[in-house]
Amino acid sequence: MKFKHSIYRRIVATFLLFTVFLCVIFTSVLLGYAWVIEDNIFNRLVKNEASFISKHYENTGQVIEPRMRFMQLYNNWQTLPADVAQQHIQAPDKIEFDLATGGSLHVKVFTLGHSQYVLAADVSGLEVTKDYLPVISIWILIAIFGISAIALVISLVIAKNAVGPLKRLTEDVALSKNEKQPHKFSKKFPNNEIGFLAQTFEKTFDHLRRILQRESDFTRDVSHELRTPTTILKNLMHGTTHKTLIILNKKESSQFCYAVLEMEQTITTLLALARQESLHFEELSLLAVLEDCVINHFELNDNDQFTLKVLVDSQYKLVANKNLLKILINNLLSNAVRYSSGDWLSISIVNDVLTFENASNPLLLSDPFKSNCKGENSVGIGQGLNLVKRVCALFDWNIDLESTENNFKIKIRLNSA
Repeated sequence: MKFKHSIYRRIVATFLLFTVFLCVIFTSVLLGYAWVIEDNIFNRLVKNEASFISKHYENTGQVIEPRMRFMQLYNNWQTLPADVAQQHIQAPDKIEFDLATGGSLHVKVFTLGHSQYVLAADVSGLEVTKDYLPVISIWILIAIFGISAIALVISLVIAKNAVGPLKRLTEDVALSKNEKQPHKFSKKFPNNEIGFLAQTFEKTFDHLRRILQRESDFTRDVSHELRTPTTILKNLMHGTTHKTLIILNKKESSQFCYAVLEMEQTITTLLALARQESLHFEELSLLAVLEDCVINHFELNDNDQFTLKVLVDSQYKLVANKNLLKILINNLLSNAVRYSSGDWLSISIVNDVLTFENASNPLLLSDPFKSNCKGENSVGIGQGLNLVKRVCALFDWNIDLESTENNFKIKIRLNSA
């Protein structure tokens, strides 16, 4: 993955430019220091010579010439070169003057008797800094290039170590966005800022993935659960036209009201389940809920040949959400009616294990509880058992499935009240 403004390139460029900047600053300081030292040496030589001339005058009363050939004693400022005298007028405290010939003159003003003298040293031929500057500049440039090359290597290593984890994190994030299953990548990163960022991304993606999954499950759940009450309503409307006045008998009216109420409760409950909202839990009689589901299950009521055996103690209590518990039971009842190879279903509970058992052909599915997973002869959308499993997980119940050649069992370990 390439970026127009790469952090990697910025780190390298910044490190390299900073190194060159330091080299230039250091070189400037070094050359400046050399010039300052050289000037101070000349000033000290002039000062020492002026001191020697003054002591000699005190001892002998004679004014002697300087001992060094590049020095000359002047009676006053007017006797110095005109350009030097002019610079003195402009800057009276100045002790170093530039000559028109390109050299420089260092001066020392002192008094002999009642007269002021100026000792001037023409150091044009002694300034080694200027003479060696071309050679020094070449070596300075070589040093700058060498240091810059070393800095470039170091910056590449630093950038790789600094940006490498970010690059891997970017690739993992891009991979995680395109995967349907959770992609665990935070463990690959050290326990530092990058690791914390990776953990945050991973948690965020997992949270978003769960939200999308709940939304997808809700769509399937609604499609699955509303089929039964919709079928009831369609049956009640069967044979009528828009011109015919619909008159329902007592049984049909009861079915109609129950179907509408069931649709409303189902939608409300599934929305709460999808949004992970708080669901109302209460103590329920398992047998009472079972009887309510059986009595109002239209597929079971329309099948007079189907035998239902219920072995549940009327005193058995459990804590659950009533609507979700009815959705769970209705799904298992519908599966038994639709897909049983025999017209019977046994519902029993022993030691807190609720068992739904019926005759069935072998279930040739790798994961029957997986969403959209269904058999070849199924006319549903493969959502019933998946919804049952998710309801059990919400209630903290364990669910197992046993399928043999002629027998099918769903076992749910409940938490009794």
